[in-house]
Amino acid sequence: MEQNHTDFWRRLQSSVDVAVASQLPDKLEGVRDGFERYFRNGTSLPLPVKLPVVVVPTNKDERSGGLLMRDDAILSLACRRARALEDAAGVPRSFYVGTEAGFVSAAAEGERRVMVRTWAVVRGAGGEGWGSSGSLQLPAEVIPDRESGITPLMTSTRRHGGIVASVTAGSETRRTATALATFHALAALFHDSLTQV
Repeated sequence: MEQNHTDFWRRLQSSVDVAVASQLPDKLEGVRDGFERYFRNGTSLPLPVKLPVVVVPTNKDERSGGLLMRDDAILSLACRRARALEDAAGVPRSFYVGTEAGFVSAAAEGERRVMVRTWAVVRGAGGEGWGSSGSLQLPAEVIPDRESGITPLMTSTRRHGGIVASVTAGSETRRTATALATFHALAALFHDSLTQV
């Protein structure tokens, strides 16, 4: 991992290249959106007005069999994917990103609710940042059955923005959730690192 912040800053003046552990268009576009938002609005450093973000998909197979059902498992998978990308990189990239979504539950006032959340892990100069999207509560009729492992059919599927799009009638999507998680991960990664350049 690159630790020289001055060299990293010079490279950022021309473009940002990002390897993503996915081939899903929603994830790739979401990661790009998160990077563009961060480097346009998330830092006070003087960057070019339109800094190109080049997203490079990888041949990593997407997990099948449904979404994970615990925050720590979702985040661990995203971490492993980002770290494996960096370890296997033939061509060095500015950043390596793993992003995963899953179901999480929370309890308050004697009630338990199930939500969907997306996590992103970004590795780059200065280390590793973790971020998540907001949590979206799922209606009872779409909550997966833990015992049978069956997830009820959603009106919006893998090709149409995912479960987030189903619950929000398309106002939010897998892409927007991935973008927010990526933005948050970048904010965590660079909260004080870029002040060293």
